[in-house]
Amino acid sequence: MDTFLKILSTSALTGLVASILTIWFTRKNLKTSKYIDTITSERIKWIQVVRTDLTELVSSLLIHLKNTEYLVDMINEKERQDYTNYVVSREPDSYSDEELQGYSELQRNIESTENALKNVLTRSGIVNKATLLKLRFNPVEDIDIINQLNKVIESFADYSKKTSEIDFDISQLTDKSQEVLKREWDKVKNEVNKK
Repeated sequence: MDTFLKILSTSALTGLVASILTIWFTRKNLKTSKYIDTITSERIKWIQVVRTDLTELVSSLLIHLKNTEYLVDMINEKERQDYTNYVVSREPDSYSDEELQGYSELQRNIESTENALKNVLTRSGIVNKATLLKLRFNPVEDIDIINQLNKVIESFADYSKKTSEIDFDISQLTDKSQEVLKREWDKVKNEVNKK
């Protein structure tokens, strides 16, 4: 009977130690898993925020660089036509259909270009967004995109420069953005695979 109690107590003690070790390893793995889940979800949120900010910045840059001077030229042409018609004192019924159509088309182009420029970031908004994005990136790993953002900041912060004088390659900014986002997405995939 004595050996039976020894065997029973040894078995109970072994079972207790095994249970404690199992609980300890399970808890440790659970903490690690929660940590990885938290980091992964925060990284995904960061990617989404940066992607949205970059989209807004790049689209604003495109619209400004391609349309600001075009708008100025169209407004100048409209003012020239208005002034010419005022000086000549033409009657409204003396305009040809082609002149009326051209004037109307010019007015529509001005309005659509003005609306496009109103719906994107202003020059100061572009500088603010580029600065915000610059602060979101790692100064060592993401130096290429930070350099591109610095060019945007320098170019658009200088109001003495006309938009047409700004020489900036948007494709480089887009390429560097894609590289950073892909690298971060790869980190997410690696973290998920480690679970």
